Amino acid sequence: MFRNLRLICVVAALSFPVLFFTAGTSSYAGSIRHGTVVIVSMDPDSIILAADSRETDIDFTHKKVTFGDTAHKIFRIRNTFIAIAGLSELSNMSTQAFISRVYDTSKSIKENMQVIEASLKNAIQKELDSYSIKQKRLFAGHNYSIELFIAGYEKGIPQVCRINTGVKFVKLAANPVETFAATGTGLMFDVAGISDHINLVQHNMKGNKLHTMSELISLEARHHKDVDSLVQYAIIKKDGYRVGKRIGGGN
Repeated sequence: MFRNLRLICVVAALSFPVLFFTAGTSSYAGSIRHGTVVIVSMDPDSIILAADSRETDIDFTHKKVTFGDTAHKIFRIRNTFIAIAGLSELSNMSTQAFISRVYDTSKSIKENMQVIEASLKNAIQKELDSYSIKQKRLFAGHNYSIELFIAGYEKGIPQVCRINTGVKFVKLAANPVETFAATGTGLMFDVAGISDHINLVQHNMKGNKLHTMSELISLEARHHKDVDSLVQYAIIKKDGYRVGKRIGGGN
């Protein structure tokens, strides 16, 4: 019997080398969920995470495509925020619950990064090794991975960690899980997921960053059914945070 592997969309990148573009995965062996755009901006005064809210569910078995605009791609553990993409279920629980169980709030982001990276690698490898050739055939050619961005302030300094764990393309034979993890504290702006139109336009991040990021996500939404303009965001500062949603790039 197939496992219920619900996946959320691709999430976003920072200024670290990219090992995976997590463009999809499945809600069960025969379905795939993919498509998103996430933008991350960091400077000494703030960290901003913004993402669209759409999940695209492609059911190969019934040749059916459906959309949902209630995906939660950013969540909080105390004053630390995590953006997640890829597998939305791992080890018989949601990936959010998996990360929350592993995350130790008494330790730094960098210390948590090492533990989470190892835990994700082991769990994903165990899942892949449990599948039959028939199940892997349905996943063949698609990414099977989890991408995390962990952001917050530590001792007054903005910190962002990125973890990539998984396989870029599922194959019918061996599927060794690869990992990449790094932290950054400097100036940062990057986009992951669907960004072919965003990358073609000039943008100025010196003004209202959230407005600009929302406009860029809305631009991509106008060209891709896999992206919507319902933007979820988190603004993190030294003295607190603000979260919310907005339609498109409006105030």
